[in-house]
Formats: sequence, C-alpha cells, structure tokens
Amino acid sequence: MKNFSDILKLLLVLVMPIGLGYFFRLARIFKDHETDVLRKFVIKICVPFLVFKNLYKTEISVLDQFFPSVFAFIVLCIIYIGSAYLLSLIISSGKRLQNTYAFAVSMGNYMFLGWGVVFSFYGEGAFTRSVFFTVFFWPVFLLGGFWLVHRQSISQKHGHSFVSILLRNGAPAFLAALLGIGFNLLHFQFPAPVYDLVDKFALFTIPMILLVIGLNFKLKMRSADFKIIVWASFTRLVGGIIVGVVAWLITRMFFAPDPLTVRVILMESIMPTAAMTVFFLDYTEMDRELLAGVITFSTLLSLVTIPMWYLIIEKYILTF
Repeated sequence: MKNFSDILKLLLVLVMPIGLGYFFRLARIFKDHETDVLRKFVIKICVPFLVFKNLYKTEISVLDQFFPSVFAFIVLCIIYIGSAYLLSLIISSGKRLQNTYAFAVSMGNYMFLGWGVVFSFYGEGAFTRSVFFTVFFWPVFLLGGFWLVHRQSISQKHGHSFVSILLRNGAPAFLAALLGIGFNLLHFQFPAPVYDLVDKFALFTIPMILLVIGLNFKLKMRSADFKIIVWASFTRLVGGIIVGVVAWLITRMFFAPDPLTVRVILMESIMPTAAMTVFFLDYTEMDRELLAGVITFSTLLSLVTIPMWYLIIEKYILTF
C-alpha cells in the first residue's frame, strides 16, 4: 500500500498532462477540429500500440484473468445503466435533463483515465487486467447507449449502421489485443527495430490520453446546471464504489478474480463520466452544456476521490 507522498506523486503524474492539455486549450494552440483529430490519433493509433505491447509482453499465466475481467465489466455496465435510468426519473421531470443525467452517470471513463489511474497506482500487471476489463468497451458502450436512446438502429438517420460504428471505433484496439495475445502465445520474436517502434508509441500513449482529456475541459458552467452536475458526479464518484463491490461479488460467484483484478474492478468503478458520452448527442435529446459540465467537474473531482478510494479499498474493502 502506498503512503501519502507516493499518492501525491502519482496524482502529479495524472494532473500534469491534463493541466498541460487545458493550458493548450486556453492558449488556443489547438482548435476544436484539431483536438478531434488528435483524439482520433490517440484512440486509433496510440492506444492499439499500447494494448498490443502490453498483451504481447504479459505473462501467459495472467490470461486466466481475461474472463473474470470481461464479466465484471459487463455486470458493472448493466448495473450502472439500469440504475442511472431509474435515478434520472427522480432527478428531473424534464426529458432533456433526464437523458443528460442518465448518460452522464452510465458512461464511465474506464478506458482512458481508468487505464492511466490503474497503471499509475498498480503498474503493468494491473494495466493488463484493465485492458482485459475494457476489451469489449465499444460493444457495451454502444449497446447500453442505444438501449437508453430506445432505438435498435441509427442507420436511417445518419447512414451508419451499428456494426460500422462499432468497427470504426472499436476494431483497432480489439485487433491489437488479439494480435498481442496471439504473438505472445506463439512466442514470436519481432525484429528489434519493429519492437522499438511499437515501444515508442506505447510509451507516450497514456500521457497523450491525459493531455486530450485536458484539451476537452470546459470550466465555464451555468449556475442553473450545478445541482445536476453535482448529483451526477456524486453518483459516479461516490455511489460508484457500491456498483464496483456488487460487480466484484457477482463475478466471484462464477470466476476466481485474483487480488489485482479485484483492485482493477473497484478502481474502474469510480471513474468519472467519459468524454465520449457526447457521441450520443446526435441520437437523443440532451443538454450539451450540462453534459460538458458533468464531464469536466466529475473529472476534476475524481482527482480527489480516486486517492481517497484507493486508501479505502486497500485498508478496508479488500479485507472484507
């Protein structure tokens, strides 16, 4: 278990790239469309390199944690989506605000900020389990989101089928995971220049992920939105640990998650609202400014709640 000074150092590792990204936003170094391009570069190029390298180098014995991790992720998302929908009916009587709250609470930043947190707090072994945990992120993200939208297909509106959206966004990282595991099992050795290229891309992926999070911050919030922003953030960052514990307990009824996998499940469960939640703005009625406020506020507040939950998980929950 890390001490307080260690936690502060880890927080600095997370905060500095995010802060740098926000500074670039204020300085207008990147315009909005350029930020979108950078985000796509990180998701479709950098992330697959990181996933591939990690699974290519991981110990074969760790692969038995694949199914517990995937199962826990699916259970966690089902609980979050169902409870967010029910809570949204209580939070507001307006459909627009209900939708915004439901999506903000349902969609957690498991892949990007979650990866950065898990890697920083627990290292490579936990990061491998975090990759397992999110390997089906896009299918679950899209299925859960479109369940909330109450539609089976979006092809009539935008000309893109569910499958095409899934392949375009999720295929690079998923293929990288399959290739990494496959080459690992085959004990295939890449030529040094090839592996060096993979390694270089993988090394700066997490800082780039955090930088992009900062580039998307919007600190100006309407005062009328603050109540829902706080409630949505509280639901994810504080109530989320209940969802994580339930997902862990259900998972261990069917699988044998090791201690590191349990830590990943619990830490991922208290991640803030995912920036990618804005994806669903095109498919249902939501308040864009309110959603941006929840994403920013929950991410900033998570920099306080994440170390708090780390200490509680290590000292109390894991002894349960």
